[in-house]
Amino acid sequence: MTWRNAITSSNDNVLIAIHVVPGSARDEFPGPYNSWRRRLSMQVRAEALDNQANVAVVELIARALGISRQEVMLVNGEKSRQKTVAIRGHSVAEVAAGIEALYAR
Repeated sequence: MTWRNAITSSNDNVLIAIHVVPGSARDEFPGPYNSWRRRLSMQVRAEALDNQANVAVVELIARALGISRQEVMLVNGEKSRQKTVAIRGHSVAEVAAGIEALYAR
């Protein structure tokens, strides 16, 4: 299976299924694809306390993909490591190309 299985579309949004490791030594997106969970892994330095990790997830994804923070929204998994993030205003192909470019680095 490929990391592209973690990306779907729904109602004009691109959905990315992620597995977050909060309190990490560094911020990283995307991390390895977890084929068992069918999610992209990512790490954030922020702790899972007072919504800090969720804010860091949204900001890191926006920064990594070069899009506005307002275009990225956490839609599922607020209190879980398994989260779903919606990207507004972009196609699946655009988001996939952005993630592919990040993996190529």
